[in-house]
Amino acid sequence: MTQTVRRLRRLFGRHRARWYLLSLLVVLTSAMEALAAALVFALVSLLASGTVTLPLLGTFTTTGDDLGVFAACVVGVFVVRAATVVLHDSVLYRLCYGAGAELEQELLGGYLSLPPRELRRRGRAQLVRNVHDTVMTVVEECLLPSVLALGSVLRIVGIVAVMAATSPVATLVAGLVFAPLLWFVSHLVRRPVRRLGEVVEASLAESLRTATETLDLAGEIRMAGRSEDFSRRFGDVRRRIARAGGAEEVIRGVPRLAAETVLVLFVVGYAGLATVRGDAAAVLPTLGLFAYAALRVLPSLIGLVGLVHSVALSAPAVETVLADEGLLRAGGRGRGAGPAPERISLRGVGVTVPETGRTVLRDVDLDLHRGDVVAVVGPNGAGKSTLVDVLAGALAPAAGSVSADGRPLEELGAEWAAQVAMVPQHVHLLDSDVLTNITLDLSGRSAQDPRVAEVVRAVGLQPVIDRLEGRTVGEDGRMLSGGERQRVAVARALHRRAGVLLVDEGTSALDTTARAAIAELVAVGREDRITVLVTHDPELARTCSRVVRVEGGRAWAVEPVAGPS
Repeated sequence: MTQTVRRLRRLFGRHRARWYLLSLLVVLTSAMEALAAALVFALVSLLASGTVTLPLLGTFTTTGDDLGVFAACVVGVFVVRAATVVLHDSVLYRLCYGAGAELEQELLGGYLSLPPRELRRRGRAQLVRNVHDTVMTVVEECLLPSVLALGSVLRIVGIVAVMAATSPVATLVAGLVFAPLLWFVSHLVRRPVRRLGEVVEASLAESLRTATETLDLAGEIRMAGRSEDFSRRFGDVRRRIARAGGAEEVIRGVPRLAAETVLVLFVVGYAGLATVRGDAAAVLPTLGLFAYAALRVLPSLIGLVGLVHSVALSAPAVETVLADEGLLRAGGRGRGAGPAPERISLRGVGVTVPETGRTVLRDVDLDLHRGDVVAVVGPNGAGKSTLVDVLAGALAPAAGSVSADGRPLEELGAEWAAQVAMVPQHVHLLDSDVLTNITLDLSGRSAQDPRVAEVVRAVGLQPVIDRLEGRTVGEDGRMLSGGERQRVAVARALHRRAGVLLVDEGTSALDTTARAAIAELVAVGREDRITVLVTHDPELARTCSRVVRVEGGRAWAVEPVAGPS
């Protein structure tokens, strides 16, 4: 647990002032609990015998009128205590959930800084779960329990101190009974709880991945008659989570049952012993104090064991988030785009797929100049898209170098990303209006952008906007046809006015007329940028100023000629 808490500090250790404030409230709340316990003992003593002896303060005797005043003071203290607890809880949950929201935002920003290949390698389902669920698990199962555990410890210490001052022998006996019991129970269940945490963490990731894959392939699964197989696989994973969750609840209940049973035996034994000795009235204040302690300390003790288990159970989630610690605060630190490059140079570039060891590109030498419109042609799987990823800076070559005006792309970093606009093979759209999908401006001011109207008119998207009548394009653009989705992607890239435009089969979903229109549009302003188009269309390749053929891991320049590519 100590290691988990240390890792927690690495994730949430910033903004120390807010945590100091919370710590002060924890101490204040615990002090109010101790004061309340002392007042309960004093009130019961005064009711039983009219006198009360308090350590360090002496013996007090009161009359009926004074007793009423004292009782009113006790009520007032409990009201203040309740207000303190409400304030403490309000600040606690606001700070912890706020810290979780900040961590989720930073984590998503960090994922946005990853190259596309790395995003694909890690899997969308897992990254979404990290941002959406895992961080919240860390907050609810680790951060909150850790702070609550601190409050429980201080509350227990304060009340036990009052008990020890008023009834040292009974407190010592209770401590000798409860401390070993709770230690034994906690030690007994710690390892099973950790194993359950690992099972739940792995199974939740598998569950989300299974559901995502199943829904993405819903049509093909149904046509193949495999619906029952996929739903059964998902059900097996969810049942595994249910079994682990049920076992966790059973384990959480063991400390409570053990403590309650021992408490009843202790109180009955203590009262029985006092009755046999003939001083039952004298132990009434002590029993009252122990009753209050049972009301406040016992739940704290049981909760403390549960909180320790919760922290242990959340250790895998903490490790998952901490594995991406290097990405935190990485998002949003990019620099603005510099001037458009005059030349991009590739020297001896080689690319190998790490997972398979297959060489996709090798010894590629290529120079691209501002004003070039370069068609990249070749058979499927030859490495055309890989070459585009290298030019975009999304994939670092295993060998050789890529530079822009003599500066390596890895040195340019975010500055280079700001220079590149891309039309990908697979277009992803926001569930928003067409204009927002073009600008990716979430402020709602896309319609005021003068460049948008120009791009919409040039790509032919106005009929689509008129048809939707202000409605969104639907989840991932389900309200649009394949060609319309592609037009939005082209408009998005052209709106950027970037120094490098990369079109990776960006016209594949368009008809012949639309492809010709896009080719003409791409040619507009070509003198101000470097344009690269991956295409299987020989007619489109003929309109380009240069053609690069990729085949067998090699890339070389050829003359623009008609014919199959």
